[in-house]
Amino acid sequence: MKVHKLAALIVTTYIGFIATAHASAPQPIFSPEQEARIGEIAADYLVSHPEILVTVSHKLQEQQEARKQKMFALSVMENQANLLHGRCADG
Repeated sequence: MKVHKLAALIVTTYIGFIATAHASAPQPIFSPEQEARIGEIAADYLVSHPEILVTVSHKLQEQQEARKQKMFALSVMENQANLLHGRCADG
């Protein structure tokens, strides 16, 4: 009798896990046809409003510059002792 209860518990747990996994799997929001149409609409809009691309380009440049400055600051901090005491990183 104990074996049957244990088997039932295992099967029930397994079914619960499978049901949860299927429920949490992301479902596509749009069909492939809808996605294609959305892409066409977005492309048409960008062609009609190219100033958006300029704005996006400026924002990307700002982000890249900020990232470069951050990397430079980190490099300076890592090599602070060498920079202050005149030692080269090579030796």
